[in-house]
Amino acid sequence: MKQAIYGLGHGWIETIHAGQFSRIDLFRSENGDYLYEDWGGDRLAEVIDYSRLGIADSGTQVTIVIENTHVPISHYRSVVLAVANNIYLRDMLTRRNVELLHVQQGKETERSGQVLFEEPPATVLLGPDQTGSFVYQQEEYPFALTLSAPRMWN
Repeated sequence: MKQAIYGLGHGWIETIHAGQFSRIDLFRSENGDYLYEDWGGDRLAEVIDYSRLGIADSGTQVTIVIENTHVPISHYRSVVLAVANNIYLRDMLTRRNVELLHVQQGKETERSGQVLFEEPPATVLLGPDQTGSFVYQQEEYPFALTLSAPRMWN
């Protein structure tokens, strides 16, 4: 998640869990260093936190401000597609209900619905999940491998 935020610009993650509120801001310095601010850690969640985040019991809201000039965003749907295809977010998208809101001047103008990564059509060449291992500095590391080739046109 943090790599996606840093890659797109800056942002913050706010969570309410078990009555505790936490927030972490992620941003880059003028020199490009990765920085964060955790506001002193967790605190008791207040009624206004639940209301502002739209969370009834427990949940997380992530805000990303896209300001990276290398990320072309011509339309809101481009942002939704960029998030759905982001390698760092794929696992989270399968475990969480992620929606994107387009907010302009404090008002919601669009809502994405659930964002999911959709694997493109492909032919499996090896696997799926073929097991193997490799040895590095006398320690064995297992892995599972699936190798696919995209289907371009039928």
